[in-house]
Amino acid sequence: MPDAGEYGALYVAFGVPYLAMALFSASTLRKTNPGMPIRIVSNVAVNPADIPFWDATRDSLVVLPLESRDNRHVKTSAVDHSPFAKTVYLDCDTFVNGDLSDGALLLDYFNIGFRGETDPPPCDAPVIRSYPVKRLNHWNSGVFLFDKSPEARDFFRRWREGYARFGVEFDQVSLVEAIFTSSARMYPLEGRWNHMSFYSLRDPRLNRNAKVVHYTSRIGYAVERELYAQCRHLPGVPGARAQVRAFIEIKRRHRKKKLGALRFLKLRLLWLIHP
Repeated sequence: MPDAGEYGALYVAFGVPYLAMALFSASTLRKTNPGMPIRIVSNVAVNPADIPFWDATRDSLVVLPLESRDNRHVKTSAVDHSPFAKTVYLDCDTFVNGDLSDGALLLDYFNIGFRGETDPPPCDAPVIRSYPVKRLNHWNSGVFLFDKSPEARDFFRRWREGYARFGVEFDQVSLVEAIFTSSARMYPLEGRWNHMSFYSLRDPRLNRNAKVVHYTSRIGYAVERELYAQCRHLPGVPGARAQVRAFIEIKRRHRKKKLGALRFLKLRLLWLIHP
């Protein structure tokens, strides 16, 4: 088991496609930050011995008997699921591209860290003095830092309770309320900690300074191949590759609907140029 005094990375990966994405992300973390321990929380039972980069002396996989729809309840309770004194949380749909060790230093002075967001979620939920969330500053929860201080625990309690109370699918709504009202000191993470990539994961001209690339539903061909490769490490999961393929098709249909046919075609061409 990991040493609770360490700085480590946490993933919440519910469902086979998200577990495959988490394994891909964790493999890039291990290459770029070889000394950092990993905790994955999932509802999919696998044998860590089948994962090539896994180090049983410091990495851990926890399987919870929950439905995949419960993933955000676990994410908003991240402080209860990390074995580390200091943690960097990474969404599954990420690619680690640089050194994350700075996070440990930041957590010597702050309790949490999030990157600011520019586009609010399409939600009118009143969060602070009846102000709708779309009129307030808000933050992206794809990558964040936290410690285990009482202030951080207060923040996560507010985030978790708010998420359950608002009843919307976006955890950013209750995140706004929690940041506004909790006693936690928050560090404003730079964009390089959570770089939203529209095209490529690997082109250094696009991602040169990014610590973490967050590709969200823009699953290009290079990522698709990586996810299928991770399925080979899940021999005990029936139909893992088929589940990942179906997931990618759904995400691309949603992306096409959002962008329109012409812009989506341009995106696919860019995926070919910058794999």
